[in-house]
This record gives sequence, C-alpha cells and structure tokens, in this order.
Amino acid sequence: AAPVMTAFAGLSAGAAISAYTSTVTELDRLSQSLGMSMEDLQGWQYAAESAGAEAEEVGNFFRDLSDYIVDATTFDSGPLKEIAKELGISLKDTAGNARNTLDVVLDLSDAFQRVGSQKAVAFGMQLSLDPGMIQLLQKGREEIEGLIKAQQELGSYTKEDAEIASKARFAFMALGRATE
Repeated sequence: AAPVMTAFAGLSAGAAISAYTSTVTELDRLSQSLGMSMEDLQGWQYAAESAGAEAEEVGNFFRDLSDYIVDATTFDSGPLKEIAKELGISLKDTAGNARNTLDVVLDLSDAFQRVGSQKAVAFGMQLSLDPGMIQLLQKGREEIEGLIKAQQELGSYTKEDAEIASKARFAFMALGRATE
C-alpha cells in the first residue's frame, strides 16, 4: 500500500506544479498582451469577481476597450466614440495620441458611477460589457482602486513567479520527453 500512496502523492505534487505553472504562465501572457503588470491584472480580476464577473472576463474587457479606443481615435468610429463624448471622457492625451486603456477605464468607472444605473447599464450594453463588469464600473474609481490594492496586499503572482514557472514548465517537458 505504501508504494501506491507514494505514487499518488507524486502524481498530486506533479498535478499541483502543473496547475501552478499553467496558471502563472497564462497570467503572464495575458498581462503582457494587455500591457499591464501581472499584479494589476490579478487586482482587476479580484475586483471583477467581487462584482459578480468572471476573472477571465477582465482580459476580454481590456482587449475590447483598447480596440474601441483605437477605433475612436484612429478611425473616428466605434461604440466608445459617442459614449465617451456623452460622458465627457477624452480618449486622446494632450499630444493627440490614444490614452492608456487603464486610464480610460478608470474615467469610465467614475462616469458610470455618476450617471446612475440606467444610463450605466445602457452604455455598458452598447460596449458589449458583461453585467458583472458593468456593476464593477458602477463602483467608481476609488472603490475599484481599493479592491485592486486589497488583492495586491493579499499577494499576487509576480514576473519572477512567471520566470520560475516557465523554467519549471520547460524542465517538465524535457523530463517527459526523456522518459518517453
């Protein structure tokens, strides 16, 4: 019985390491694609979950908003163009370049909080936002930043974790090939 238990313990440890490396690697890729730190991404995921959204929705949300900002500032089109105008949100910086997505999102959250539920939901739906993301934005910048900070104080995966996970993943892949 002892060898069987040892084998199961080894499989459990291997599964845990695999899950860890997979999670950290995916967070790293997503944060890089969004142009934000892993810590900020995890903070936004925590904030979104607190509002009833799925953590995975955060990546879609930021990708879509980034696309809408480019559409509005480059092609003078897209759903965000008129909504930003209505809400008094500038999509360009003082040099005329598209503003950082994170900054626009925080301005959008203040505006959603200010205009009330009916308009916030309507604008959110026009931007194809998940109901949980609309609820999150209605909390406003201050509460969202507080939720992000709370997550970061609890601890988050870091870039160093991503580098370790990547090395571990490659080591396990090499081990797997060597045992084939």
